[in-house]
Amino acid sequence: EEVVVEREVGPLSEQVSVTNYKTTHEKAVDMGPLGQQRGAVFIVLTTPQVSLLGREFNPVEEMSATELMELVASNYDGLGDVSPDEEFSVSILEEETTRSRFTGEAQFDGADIDVDVHVSEAVEAGEDLLVSIGVYPQQLRGQEEANIVSLMESVTTDVDEDASSGESGSDGDGGNESSDDSGSGNETNSSDGNESDDGLLN
Repeated sequence: EEVVVEREVGPLSEQVSVTNYKTTHEKAVDMGPLGQQRGAVFIVLTTPQVSLLGREFNPVEEMSATELMELVASNYDGLGDVSPDEEFSVSILEEETTRSRFTGEAQFDGADIDVDVHVSEAVEAGEDLLVSIGVYPQQLRGQEEANIVSLMESVTTDVDEDASSGESGSDGDGGNESSDDSGSGNETNSSDGNESDDGLLN
């Protein structure tokens, strides 16, 4: 996804285009009447740091979790009625940052599902900025929230390298999960620079 950012630096007006990369992990969970579905989603977004004359041009660096959540919601038509719930601290790539939990509704197979959405504020990942997002049915908070936190804390720069090269990687909480690029198994893992989800976030 290419994002064009225009900023003024003194008498200069510079236009900067950056390409964001996304790596998505999906896991099948029990969604009640809908049965086993790929309803738990973990996403890692990486976006380049862009500096000129000592100023950062990529606005993601200074975005709060609420602003990032607004950005996420604006990109997914099936996600709505989002409200902030709680804020926590989380360590990602050895950097302490804010993890915010939001509640909302997501459409899944034509049904409205109450969901929790976790968004971490950006941390530095080499020459990039990294943001992580976790989504699961709200009724599974007792087990899936801990999984999302574990995934956030387990993120490595290898995830970014995989996303940049288009290779698949693996993050997860163990169990009977598997990952590939073909969509088979209980968990799927895919990455590219311009991708849409086919799970809870459509």
